[in-house]
Amino acid sequence: MEKSLAPRESFGIEDVERMADYIVKSGLFGMSKREQAISLMLLSQAEGLHPMKAIQEYHIIQGRPAMRADAMLARFQKAGGRVEWHELTDSKARATFTHPQGGSITIEWTIQMAKNAGLIDKTGSNWKRYPRAMLRARVISEGIRTIYPGVIAGIYTPEEIVDTPPEVPEIIDAEAPEPEPEPEVEWDIEKIREVVTDDLKNLVKKYKIKTPDLIELFEEFEGDQQKIIEHVESLMKKEKKKNGNGKNFESLIKEEA
Repeated sequence: MEKSLAPRESFGIEDVERMADYIVKSGLFGMSKREQAISLMLLSQAEGLHPMKAIQEYHIIQGRPAMRADAMLARFQKAGGRVEWHELTDSKARATFTHPQGGSITIEWTIQMAKNAGLIDKTGSNWKRYPRAMLRARVISEGIRTIYPGVIAGIYTPEEIVDTPPEVPEIIDAEAPEPEPEPEVEWDIEKIREVVTDDLKNLVKKYKIKTPDLIELFEEFEGDQQKIIEHVESLMKKEKKKNGNGKNFESLIKEEA
């Protein structure tokens, strides 16, 4: 039976944070952010291991925790698993994995399989430089995940994460509800007095705009006083250019009517 992996002492969050600071400052373990180190240490402690064990076994790849293939294999063997390698070359890796609770299975990965999966020619791929190591990592991960998945609990190797494109959440187009129309303002002289600007007051005096006409203008332009001013000025300019006289707004409206 596997011995208890519980750490000899419990570490609080302050202890973990202090260790994370030292790790990031040292630059020895590839951890560039304090938060990454803390997250991995908490993950390791949740598994009953010393927080520093996380630094030995895990990477952060594309924002996700990844476990080294060697660490996966070590955990598997410590949990009672066995592996027998039949072939390990630059073109093929083949091994049989056995565990009392999961039975036995033989896993094989070849360079041709990697080519068919589109892994060889990916930018920054290690398949051309280290084909045997990449094949070995794939066989270990698939074999352990098949026979005894509890030992790695959904964690992938760095090689698998690099070869897998980041997941993009599916965006489902949903028809946005149509905004409810704003209630129409019923303009009267009292509401107009509350909002009228000095520019519009001067315009009303200049062209002697009567109250009913002013209310109608507010309704037509939905209270936009700048548009009201531009509209009235445009009408009066056209009238002056046409007839050469300065009629007031009321007489102009009557003629148009």
